[in-house]
Amino acid sequence: MDIRLKQLVEQAEQNQPVDCSAYTKQQWLTKFAELIIQECYTKNRELSHELSGVLADLEHGGAFDHECLATVMYVCDTLSDQDYFNEHFGLEK
Repeated sequence: MDIRLKQLVEQAEQNQPVDCSAYTKQQWLTKFAELIIQECYTKNRELSHELSGVLADLEHGGAFDHECLATVMYVCDTLSDQDYFNEHFGLEK
């Protein structure tokens, strides 16, 4: 398992109450899923900052040049590439 996934597992386990019998498997899975969703949101947010830079350039009168195009293509390719998240979470194809 990837280091990041292990960290998320540990983080989900930290939310267990002292009386673990009250903490169901469903509650743990729910917390773990929330952490994975948050992680994906963070990665997507990082990519959105790339696009924000392009928009800022255009809003300030910049031209849509090769650098802007390369940034947009990078973000598009990354978001459509399943390997991006597989690699981030250490998953096999």
